[in-house]
Amino acid sequence: MAFAACGQQKAPGAARPSPVASSPTSAVDAGPAASAVPALVELAELAAEAPAGSREWDRAELTLVDGRARRDLPAPERDVCVRVAYASDEPVEVAVAAARARGSRGLLPEDGLACLRRGERASVDVSGGGGRARVVVFRLP
Repeated sequence: MAFAACGQQKAPGAARPSPVASSPTSAVDAGPAASAVPALVELAELAAEAPAGSREWDRAELTLVDGRARRDLPAPERDVCVRVAYASDEPVEVAVAAARARGSRGLLPEDGLACLRRGERASVDVSGGGGRARVVVFRLP
């Protein structure tokens, strides 16, 4: 099965939320109200630009224990591509498949999609100093 969209970069000029890590003066980082992790529904809106035909596959609120948390994803019944919207109360590293991102809010991979093969076990791994994180996973097809 060919994955024309997997791993491809978005078209230049495509609108996407900027990650907090690259914008230290962002209102997201300012003040006590900004430290609140957005609700899963609000977080799902981060991926509104997801490729046509994608749909939400999984969502979770994770509590980091000893600086780590993991959300196992269902083994796909066919090859799929995924994109993860994430947010945490402090900057964390988020990983799925071979893709990694760092920040307190963003998309993983930042541009494009990560691919999983049929039956492949995968998880969303979060590590860092934050106490909690929320993730929403989208899949295509």
